[in-house]
Amino acid sequence: PLRIGQTLREQFESDLAIELEVVERLRPGAAMCRNKGDITTANLLEGILADEEHHIDYLETQLELMDRLGEQLYLSKTVATPPTNG
Repeated sequence: PLRIGQTLREQFESDLAIELEVVERLRPGAAMCRNKGDITTANLLEGILADEEHHIDYLETQLELMDRLGEQLYLSKTVATPPTNG
C-alpha cells in the first residue's frame, strides 16, 4: 500500500514501516541463499540489509528527537535556512 505522510512525523513513521518490512523480507532471503551455498547473492542481500538497518537507526533517532523536542523545535533545529545571494 502507498503510505504518504502529511507531516514530517508521519513521513518518518511511514518510511520506518517500509524499512522494517524490507528488513523482514531480506533477512530470511539472505539466510536461505547462504544455506544453499549462494554466497554471492547472500553477500549482496546482507549489504542491502546493513544499509536498510542504518536507515532504520536514522529514522528511529529522528523520531526520538522529535518526541523529546517536539515537532516544531525539531524542525527549527534541523531545517537549514537557504543561503542568500548578494
